[in-house]
Amino acid sequence: MQKLWKILLWVGIIGIVAGLVLYSVVGLWRWYSVTTEIVGLMLVLGTVIMNFRIVVQALGRRSTKYGISMVIGGLFVLGILAAVNFFFYRNNYRSDWTQQKTFSLSDQTTKILRNLEKDVQVYAFWNDNDNARNQINELFIEYNNISPRFHYEFLDVDKNADIAQQVYAIEQYGTIVFKTETKEERWEPAPQFGGARPPQEEDITNTLIKVLRDEQKTVYFISGHGEVDLDDAQSRDGYGTAKAALEKQFYRVATLDLMSSDRVPGDASAVVIAGADKPYLQHELTALTTYLKQGGGVAVLLDPSPKPDFREFLSPFGIAPDNDIVVDPSLENRLFGGNPGTPLVRQYGEHKITKDFPYATIFHMTRSLQISGEVGALAISGGSAWGETDLSNLQQGVSFGESDIQGPLNIAAVTSVPSDSVNGKPGRLVVIGDSDFANNIQFNTQGNGNFFTNIVSWLAQDDDLISVSPKQMENRPLNMTAGDLRIVLYVIILFGLLIIGQGLRVYLKRRR
Repeated sequence: MQKLWKILLWVGIIGIVAGLVLYSVVGLWRWYSVTTEIVGLMLVLGTVIMNFRIVVQALGRRSTKYGISMVIGGLFVLGILAAVNFFFYRNNYRSDWTQQKTFSLSDQTTKILRNLEKDVQVYAFWNDNDNARNQINELFIEYNNISPRFHYEFLDVDKNADIAQQVYAIEQYGTIVFKTETKEERWEPAPQFGGARPPQEEDITNTLIKVLRDEQKTVYFISGHGEVDLDDAQSRDGYGTAKAALEKQFYRVATLDLMSSDRVPGDASAVVIAGADKPYLQHELTALTTYLKQGGGVAVLLDPSPKPDFREFLSPFGIAPDNDIVVDPSLENRLFGGNPGTPLVRQYGEHKITKDFPYATIFHMTRSLQISGEVGALAISGGSAWGETDLSNLQQGVSFGESDIQGPLNIAAVTSVPSDSVNGKPGRLVVIGDSDFANNIQFNTQGNGNFFTNIVSWLAQDDDLISVSPKQMENRPLNMTAGDLRIVLYVIILFGLLIIGQGLRVYLKRRR
């Protein structure tokens, strides 16, 4: 009979635990979890009442006291684990071990957040039942972990209709409002498959840049000499992709006709010469020189002959373009899908533009540059490359000759231009032997796009934007409900208890 009561006691204990687990998984007291809990409690209480004298005697035994002390010790350990868990919950730390740091914020986002000088309040008007809300919340947590000045709050459009419609005039789910003391910007999703596309890191960071900027800077691309087409986002040679990337960083991008003017506009933060087919007039070069010496920023993106080399304009600053085409027949270049006339660059000079730059860049049909004085190399070819000077026989193949220029070669160069005035800031000049690297077909190849936007950011004196831009990541989450997570937790606990129980059984057996 005593053996039967012992069995019933264990059945009752198991019933109590099972009822609590079922409630934890489901989140509600269902009939089956309530029934299991009541039956378990009745069996335990019934066993204790029917064997009260035996229970009292058992409590006085040495083995019982030893068992109780072990239970208390176990509870003490669980308490320590709970305290540690609470500490790490309040002090969040995450480590990304993926090679490309796929699940980490980009260098650009991190720089901007660490340099926040004012509070930014973000209101995300997202439906509480939308699965994408968790994805956005994870992203906002990462932003807040880097800067406590980044605050965010989720507001359900339906539950907070008064705020959504009357205060912020929200017209669609998924709108995110960014506010500082002086400015407001918003991100609104484009409809996708009948619903709102959740924002990526790029969307959040670009909107953050807009709300932090007190003024919009202007980047001018000179036109009138056969330069690249800024409005062409379709053809291979257009610069529409590059223009869109600059606009995402809150730059105003416009064209500039210097032939009808003798000066660069006063609102120019940077001027870009990209792929000119014809030489510039003398008064245009003079205007660019004056602009540089007054603290402006100029980028000159050349191409091989017969296109102009701007030697007259660049030589006074220590940069002399070679009349060649850089050829790199190395195995590494071929492995990356390049051909000898499209050298791969993995070596960069010491400069803010390329500091910690992790990507290779690819240049299609580029000149090399000779530099002197204070000019620094920005992008450097491999040692196996050379500058092919016999441009008339390119169709018949190339080989290194006596007149060719042995690599490594400077493909991009950078320098500061002293100011004309005593207290004026120096100008900034970047020269690249190729303009194709930033066209529509090449912009998103390797690090080309980042390299281009970093150059413009440096010229415009936005050093905090010089970095690796945010990544567009495809979200492939493992969707688990709270109940699923608890099941996994209980399975882990069960295996742990089985191991502990087996150890206790062996220990007690040996003591006997």
